[in-house]
Amino acid sequence: YEWLVFRLPFQIHLGWCIFVVIVNFNDMAIAQNWETGSGIIGLCSVIAMWLIGIYVLFYPKYPAFMIPLTISWACMGVWINLGDPSQQLKATYETKVLA
Repeated sequence: YEWLVFRLPFQIHLGWCIFVVIVNFNDMAIAQNWETGSGIIGLCSVIAMWLIGIYVLFYPKYPAFMIPLTISWACMGVWINLGDPSQQLKATYETKVLA
């Protein structure tokens, strides 16, 4: 009961915050037209989220499994939305960025 009330909400919130920070970093890189390219930045972001998830799952004495679960849930949402992008999403970002 203690974990459900005191730890679960914070683990979900931390997982969501990690995901949002990384996605906002990607959005900033696209908006600033960084020379690195969106593909490399996106790949590094996916690797970073994967490493964070693996770390919080296996390194602590008591694994925080809700953090990687929340990150993967948010990644699934992005994957579903980019599978069939809306007209607004296509208008906001170039087609080469969405590919």
